[in-house]
Amino acid sequence: IDEGREITLEEDLNLHQNAQAVALLVSSLSLDQFNKVNGIESAKVIWDTLRVSYEGDKSVRKGNIELLHGELERFVFLQGETTQEMFDRLMALANRIRALGSKEWDDNRVARKMLRTYRTKNNMLASVIMERPGYDEMTPQGLLAKIKHHECLDEDAINGQNENRNALGYNKNTTLKATQAHEGKSSSQENKNKVKDDSLSE
Repeated sequence: IDEGREITLEEDLNLHQNAQAVALLVSSLSLDQFNKVNGIESAKVIWDTLRVSYEGDKSVRKGNIELLHGELERFVFLQGETTQEMFDRLMALANRIRALGSKEWDDNRVARKMLRTYRTKNNMLASVIMERPGYDEMTPQGLLAKIKHHECLDEDAINGQNENRNALGYNKNTTLKATQAHEGKSSSQENKNKVKDDSLSE
């Protein structure tokens, strides 16, 4: 604004809004962040300075996006990792690349990557989910819920089989002991009868 010239209502409003924005931005900064923008009067310049400071310029940001994209494409199940741990690790990468401005890794693409990764653990379940209606709109959270539900059912089935095996083993042991006891009694009785017969023959 030129000195000596009266400002218009529009200019006055812009100055007021800028001052409010500057006050809001500065009040939320740490000391280190404040030192980077101290003396800057424009809210937009303050914002751009902070953004570049944390995200880097466009070339650096593009390089970071490409690195994260490669990590996501090479993403695999780690040995000993649970489904929840795999999900958390994948979502951390997805959120990082989104924070840099990438639009490629939306929810459905992340869900598809997650399911391809899960195929190494349970190919049959992954194939069933892929063939279901709504796969094209599935989110990572929805996919995780479906997988964990099936894993719970599988675990219950395995526990039930183990309980049945244990019960059958108990019955077999009980029957074997009863058979052995019966055979022992029969053998003892036969020996007694033989001794008795031998005594009579003398």
